[in-house]
Amino acid sequence: MAALLWMLTSLFQVLPAMTELPPPINLTLTSDHLIHLLRWQQGAATPTGTSYSVSVCPETGTSWLPVPGCQTVQDPLVCNLTEAFSDPHQAYFTQVTAQLEGQTSQSVIHQGFKPIKDTILNPPLLHVTPCGRNLCVDLQPPLPHLRHIYTHLKYTLKITSSEDRVQFSEDSVSLGRRVLERLGPSRRYCVSVCLTDSLELRQSDYSRPVCAFTPSTFSADAVISALLCVLLMFFVFTVALLVYAGFICLKRRPLPSVLQVCVFRSPLPPTSPSPPSTWSTRSASCPAHRAPPTPASLFRPSDSVSISRRMSWRPVASCSELTAGQTCDLTRTFKDPFDYYQARVKAFTSSQTSNWSESRNFQPVTDTVLGPPDVSVSGCGNCLLLQLKFPATEGLLKDLYRKLVIQVKRTRDGAQFVLSMPYTEQTVISYLQRGVEYCVSVSVSALVTSTSISSEPQCVFTSRSPTEHTAVVLVFSLLGVLCALRLLSMGLLGLRAQGSLRRCRLSCTSSSPVCIEGRSPPDVSSQAS
Repeated sequence: MAALLWMLTSLFQVLPAMTELPPPINLTLTSDHLIHLLRWQQGAATPTGTSYSVSVCPETGTSWLPVPGCQTVQDPLVCNLTEAFSDPHQAYFTQVTAQLEGQTSQSVIHQGFKPIKDTILNPPLLHVTPCGRNLCVDLQPPLPHLRHIYTHLKYTLKITSSEDRVQFSEDSVSLGRRVLERLGPSRRYCVSVCLTDSLELRQSDYSRPVCAFTPSTFSADAVISALLCVLLMFFVFTVALLVYAGFICLKRRPLPSVLQVCVFRSPLPPTSPSPPSTWSTRSASCPAHRAPPTPASLFRPSDSVSISRRMSWRPVASCSELTAGQTCDLTRTFKDPFDYYQARVKAFTSSQTSNWSESRNFQPVTDTVLGPPDVSVSGCGNCLLLQLKFPATEGLLKDLYRKLVIQVKRTRDGAQFVLSMPYTEQTVISYLQRGVEYCVSVSVSALVTSTSISSEPQCVFTSRSPTEHTAVVLVFSLLGVLCALRLLSMGLLGLRAQGSLRRCRLSCTSSSPVCIEGRSPPDVSSQAS
């Protein structure tokens, strides 16, 4: 009898424990760039239809605060705590409780979480450009909405040069521009950055190095400018010489109207054996005649659709009377990207109505397909510059872009490689061949979804080498010098011919020449008569 009483007493103690709901298990809190997601699993023998509620409590608070949107979580077991953890410098505690038809399980509490300390933060974006005789380093946040976080952190720059085997660092660097001074000219320096904030006790690995050349003390632009000035002076001198010689602009003196031949008397007899003839001559001094007028002086020129949010069905006004083949746009209806929605459709006529057909749970932030950003590519030396533009989306969707997946393909031989880097509106792809065509396509990866579409390939050539450009300039300069020398030699020949003509005219006036007017001189053989 005593044993029976003992068994009944134990049974009354065990039955309440067997009817309690199992608490959730395996609570994990992941945070990437201040986007916090809490995940958990159902306990053993959890009844069907069990939901979960999530609450948070700040370190300095005294009560648990329910998280909006996470009071009836069923499937998937995920809660977004980004808005609940509003202060990144405050530590928070999180508890999850199972509930079913008025019954609740024991609450499971997650340990303290401090967003600014426990979230994953990548190093800032790094851009290195020559400025004067120095290098300018610009640090920008990987995501625009995190600027207020990255502004209060400190960073360390590591500068290396493989040519001089020099390596040094600069500590306590803030976001913005930093000028690196006292660097060697015409040398390649590589800069990388990491988080080293002693106040928040954060430290990260160094980022991928970005390299640039310091400007040279000797500039080829001065030599090219001087050479062009010399060529210009050569050209002006040659043109002036040709004008003076009469090869470009004709002489201002009028041309003779009749051909005049000046012949000097010779005391020697003619040597030609031709028969003698008569030669009419007169002694004169080759008079000048007016030229005829120039040509310029002669001319003058029916289904119904409703949606459910938080177990509350409401009709969609724009989709109340659809016909076969039409679609229902729920973009503006699904306003909260982190909430879960369910849609149902029924067919009806004037006399009949069908049953509702319900869809599965839909969460916009995880089930949507991310399209690619707008991409424009341009060449910059041995690199490509990518300009990206956010798609026209609303809400927090544009802040969910986490990484860029860039596929680069060389058109000439089909060689390709893939880069994965944080999302930014301007990206540089370095270490490419000059003067070669590359095709670039871009896709994005988000924190909570992996479905995305790649952009159309954008093909562009990298810039040619500066030495090739200088060689082309030198070749054309040498051709210009050769042309100038050719024109100079022609001008000298013209001057020499003009001098000979002047000596001929002076001899005609001073040595009693015989001037014969006519089209052609007479036959010399007629002089014998």
